[in-house]
Amino acid sequence: MSEGRTILIVEDIEVSITGAIIDTSYSNDMDHIINKLIEIRNAKACSSRSDFQEIQTDPDLLEKRVIDALRHQRYSILFQKIECNSRSLVCDSSIKLLDDLGKIIHYKNYMSVISRLRLTREFDLLQFEAIYQYLQQYDSGIFAVSISASSLRQQLFFQKVQTLLSHNDFGKRLIFITAEKEYFGNIKRFNEILQSYRRMGIAIAIDNLGGNQTSLLYMKDLHIDMVLFDTNFSKRICKRGYKEIIEGFVVAARELKLKSWVRMIEDETMYAEAKQMKIDCIQGHYIGKFENLETILKTEH
Repeated sequence: MSEGRTILIVEDIEVSITGAIIDTSYSNDMDHIINKLIEIRNAKACSSRSDFQEIQTDPDLLEKRVIDALRHQRYSILFQKIECNSRSLVCDSSIKLLDDLGKIIHYKNYMSVISRLRLTREFDLLQFEAIYQYLQQYDSGIFAVSISASSLRQQLFFQKVQTLLSHNDFGKRLIFITAEKEYFGNIKRFNEILQSYRRMGIAIAIDNLGGNQTSLLYMKDLHIDMVLFDTNFSKRICKRGYKEIIEGFVVAARELKLKSWVRMIEDETMYAEAKQMKIDCIQGHYIGKFENLETILKTEH
């Protein structure tokens, strides 16, 4: 398969143009190709049937619920403690949208709507403002939040962050986690934007290291602070092959003066392996589950 990709920026919106052709090395038999595509489609339909049950009566209802949740900032937020070489409490965040009845909207459902309606920036602004409220409420603690790379590059998002952080030192208590599948063409511009966030004190972490080539290239080409291993590697940290690759990434991160970060550490064996590798930040149910920040703070005292 051959692919070409061009990124155009129109009124602060990134437009990706991609083309592709069938790889005939897989098969020259058109019937075989079509049958395979049907199998894939049916498999996906079966795996996500439970997701569709929520919206099957009225697909437009889901869009309305998501738009209303964003407009009225209805969400739930939980935190998970991260064991880091830090004197302060460090937590990752998980933010879910709620409907008008206070029910959590399924993550895959609302993310598909956000992507389709190009509401990524609005969702990321909601996430940032949610974390900002905790920065105002609590005098200590470092909070990580996942922000899309496209939002980080948008001027309106940057200006909002800059405005809220201009009269305080909250930036030093923020970690922006980001990743994307396709390598951004103007890497110099992207790097300059990230440095503007870092000058506010915000740490930048690249996610999905090992999961795709882009994260590895960003680790090399961008001036950042941290790298997170792809969850497919993290949950197999004790398995041969995965273990050696993670060890290599840890060494590379250390040479680049980056902190390494692993998620999904679920038991003592995985934890011991991560410690033996000298991974800087360890996260997972072995450290703590996602829960209210107040609950986490009680266990700290």
